[in-house]
Amino acid sequence: MQIQVTSNNIKHSQYRSKFFTEQLVIYHKDFVEQQKSLNKLREFHSVLKEQDEINLKKLSNIYIQFVSHQNEYNISEKSLKQTNEFLIKYTKVRSILGRMVVRRINLCQLLYKKLARFDEYIHQREQNIQIISKCIKSLRIQIRQNRDQNRKFIERKDKFQLQAHIDKMLDRAHEKQKLLTKQIFRQRFYKKHSC
Repeated sequence: MQIQVTSNNIKHSQYRSKFFTEQLVIYHKDFVEQQKSLNKLREFHSVLKEQDEINLKKLSNIYIQFVSHQNEYNISEKSLKQTNEFLIKYTKVRSILGRMVVRRINLCQLLYKKLARFDEYIHQREQNIQIISKCIKSLRIQIRQNRDQNRKFIERKDKFQLQAHIDKMLDRAHEKQKLLTKQIFRQRFYKKHSC
């Protein structure tokens, strides 16, 4: 009976050993599979680590670029503010200059109107001067004609006046002669009567 129990125990132990061996083989296979997958995971992890390093470098480069772009953005924003301020100033200056240009245009238009009037005035004066010049020319011609006529008339008149002057001189001489003769006769007459 004890032998039977021992035999059963042995059988049971053998069975358990066999079962354990089978389980061990299964576990070994699983272990090998797990080892393979672990190796793959390690490879994948190393690849991921390399990619992480690459991505980290890229990220650091991107961050540096971001910081650089942010600085450029800040500089651009300041420049834009300054440009807006300059634009406001330039707009004010442009509006002032626009008003000044409009005033200058109005002044130029007034000056142009005055110049047009002055040109008309000058044109009228030139026409008047031309008319006066024509009148002066005609007057010179008339004066020359009158001088010629006067010269001829004076020549004739001189002859006539000379003759009249001679006649007057002769008449005066005759009158003086008469007066002298009267005075002489009176003196003689007074002398005769006084004697």
